Amino acid sequence: MKDFTYNGRIYYSPVELAMAFMGGTWKMPILLALRKGKLRYGELKSNIPHITDKMLYSQLRDLEKKE
Repeated sequence: MKDFTYNGRIYYSPVELAMAFMGGTWKMPILLALRKGKLRYGELKSNIPHITDKMLYSQLRDLEKKE
């Protein structure tokens, strides 16, 4: 597979890009909660036990930036 660049960084495989995108403890639970469609903030928070408001907000903002 050919190397490619995304946001100024060279990636050697799509898996490497996916892991860089999803990094962090809470991003995978957030993405799993959103897999069936859109949720409002409160619905999302109630679907992810033990996440704080600050952490949910910051992780959502980080995921938004990587769009």
